Amino acid sequence: MNKEPPSHSTSHTSGALTRSRNRRRASWEALVVSAVALVVVGAGIFGLWVTSSSTIRDNYHQYLIGLAQTAASIIDPALQTTIRRPDQINGPDYQRAVAPLRRMHAYVADVHYIYTVVQDHSQVRFVLDDSVPGLGQNGVADQSGVWEIYEERDPAMLLALGKGTRAGIAAATDEP
Repeated sequence: MNKEPPSHSTSHTSGALTRSRNRRRASWEALVVSAVALVVVGAGIFGLWVTSSSTIRDNYHQYLIGLAQTAASIIDPALQTTIRRPDQINGPDYQRAVAPLRRMHAYVADVHYIYTVVQDHSQVRFVLDDSVPGLGQNGVADQSGVWEIYEERDPAMLLALGKGTRAGIAAATDEP
């Protein structure tokens, strides 16, 4: 009858192993849940950044179109049509035609240039430029000449000018 009592060390060892496995499993589960949460939060922040950037760009685009439409509405188109010769720059008709643009520029200081252009066959040409006559800080004249060719044609500008007899479409660019 020498029966030995059952060894608790075996059950104790198996319980310790089970607890160790449970801890390891819980650690892995916590790590996976944390990683998934991090990915979800990162995707949310990225989505918010993309939509915010798009909204800011659209708002700025609309702001520029609004400024262009305002400038177009305050100039006298009949008077502007009479200004086509380079020697008319800063003459009496030019001064009358450009005055509303200069007033607008005084009130909207964050705009660097306000000018009008026309499509002349395949060329885009300046008509009115609100810049003050004289040399800029870089020693170059800031004011564009009457009927001077505008070399840096932007797709938004061409869209706004229209084609032939078709009216232009409101368009804007942040390029000068």
